[in-house]
Formats: sequence, C-alpha cells, structure tokens
Amino acid sequence: MRGRDVKILVAESNQLLAEAIGDLFAEANDGHPVLTARSVPEAVEVARREAPDLVVIDHWIGRDSVEGAVRAVLVESPRSSVFVMTTRVDETMSSRIRSLGAACIDKETLHDRARELVESVRGT
Repeated sequence: MRGRDVKILVAESNQLLAEAIGDLFAEANDGHPVLTARSVPEAVEVARREAPDLVVIDHWIGRDSVEGAVRAVLVESPRSSVFVMTTRVDETMSSRIRSLGAACIDKETLHDRARELVESVRGT
C-alpha cells in the first residue's frame, strides 16, 4: 500500500547496527532515507528539528536511560510514534515504556515487523 512518506528516526549507538536498521526501515518505507542518531542528545535534537513520524530507539542507547530518551524525544516531537528496541521484552519494561506513550519491540522481530510499523504510522 503506497501512502504518504513516513519520516523515520533510528537512534542506535552502534554505527553498523544503526545503518542496518536504517536500511531495513528505508526498504519498508519505499526506499526513503532514514534519519539516524548515535546518542540520546543527538536523537532529541533530530526529533526537535525534523519531527519524525516514527522513532525507533535502542534500549541500550549510550549511558542514558531509555525512559529519559523516550520522554525527551516526545517533548520535542509529541506526535511521533516511538518504539524501544530490545532483545528481551518483559512485562515490567513494557509497562514502563507504555506509561511514557511508547511501545517495545523485540529486535528479533524487527525485520518482520518494520513494514507493519511504517504502515501503522502511514495510516494515521
């Protein structure tokens, strides 16, 4: 389904993973480039400047807490849909992230769910 272009930000401290995840989301978004950030401050700045539709933040983004990153990104870009990538989604963490207005996604399912996430934002 082709709809509006979705502006996507991937916040991941590891350069190779940031590129790979960015490529995955670019493919899911009909080839449109993806913004990347390698730290929480950079992600917050990009969110402020670009107001992305979809933000995907790695759970272990630098030394900063992911909860603080989610809060800060949503302050700067309150209309963004935010997802926290993690290798182990548990109910406690999921509940904390949901209380901030975001959601968790397991990194192992990211490849299969990237298009679904893009389409869910595109449809809003």
